[in-house]
Amino acid sequence: KENANTNNSDGPAMRSKRLKGHAPDTLGNAITLQFLAMTNPHSMIPQSWEGKCKVDRFSAYAFSSFTYAGTALALWTVFASARYYPGDPAFDGVLFALQSVFTFVADVMYLGHDSMWHALDRCYATFVVLWLIGTKIWRISGIEVLIWIAGTLLGMFCLGQSRRARSEEHASWEGFQFWHSIWHLSLPLSYICWCVY
Repeated sequence: KENANTNNSDGPAMRSKRLKGHAPDTLGNAITLQFLAMTNPHSMIPQSWEGKCKVDRFSAYAFSSFTYAGTALALWTVFASARYYPGDPAFDGVLFALQSVFTFVADVMYLGHDSMWHALDRCYATFVVLWLIGTKIWRISGIEVLIWIAGTLLGMFCLGQSRRARSEEHASWEGFQFWHSIWHLSLPLSYICWCVY
């Protein structure tokens, strides 16, 4: 009875700790783990990097945050009057521009520091992806869907490599900066390729 009362009063942090390291055995647990990961304000860096994560704000890594702004600029100019574009390129451009802001603040300014910007960056990026899929995918051809899938797979691979370089076991500051920069570049570049096609 005492244990039951304790479990019922668990807060999100305790539930996260209890679920961490365990494979989700139900859909509910999987959703809970994903939600906790997205809304986690902690900086996910190895302990060996603590106090050493100083990003040069004029480095390629820092500038990679603005690849989304580059996509926004293309949507506002090159593709602004494209008749074939499914949706409003000006509005989608605003979404991409804001993503650059969230990404720069979270991945450059607050890298190595706990901040809600990390959670905001992940949640906003998820929203943008779902928005683009929901407003475009049913209005494009099969080949265009393949372009989207290829771009997504490339992005997920780069993100996976950056997370591997950020892990305690394979910690590599240079590797993380390289792969995370490519991650920032992959999805905007694939989106531009789709627009050109």
